[in-house]
Amino acid sequence: MKGMFFVGVLVLIPIVVLGGGFIYLVWRSLHTLYDDWQLGKELDEIREVSRARRERRDETENAHPPQDAPPTHLPGDGGGP
Repeated sequence: MKGMFFVGVLVLIPIVVLGGGFIYLVWRSLHTLYDDWQLGKELDEIREVSRARRERRDETENAHPPQDAPPTHLPGDGGGP
């Protein structure tokens, strides 16, 4: 009877350890997937904000195009027209 108990314990302990390890790995994988999903949502928000800022910047640059000709004189140098 004692022999059966110890054999049962020796068989049960590795099964519990392996089962617990498997549950831990599954939990960690699900947690990692959730974190990646959250980071993806945040990245989409950042991309949207960046796109909006870029469009706004392009609109202001197109509304006031830079002048191609350099100034004939610098302010404060006493020259000029």
